[in-house]
Amino acid sequence: MAVVPLVGLPTDRILQGPHPFLAAGEKYIRAVVEAAAAMPVLLPSLQPALDAGAWLERLDGLLLTGAVSNVEPHHYSDEPSWEGNPHDPAR
Repeated sequence: MAVVPLVGLPTDRILQGPHPFLAAGEKYIRAVVEAAAAMPVLLPSLQPALDAGAWLERLDGLLLTGAVSNVEPHHYSDEPSWEGNPHDPAR
């Protein structure tokens, strides 16, 4: 049996009423399955963040997706963005 590569996909935090969910877009999941012939592994965007070293060594690839929400600028030592710009602090 062939070994299928594992490709990590970061998730977005989405609120459905008062309930938070972590999700990844189907188009990204399908791209990993159909175009890369790999198995998608959803990586939860949690705070505090999971230890990247613990899961990166187990993955064969990582697909960094776009999102409606943006990465908080303080994660890359930048100034806050304009008011009303959606952010996901856990991303």
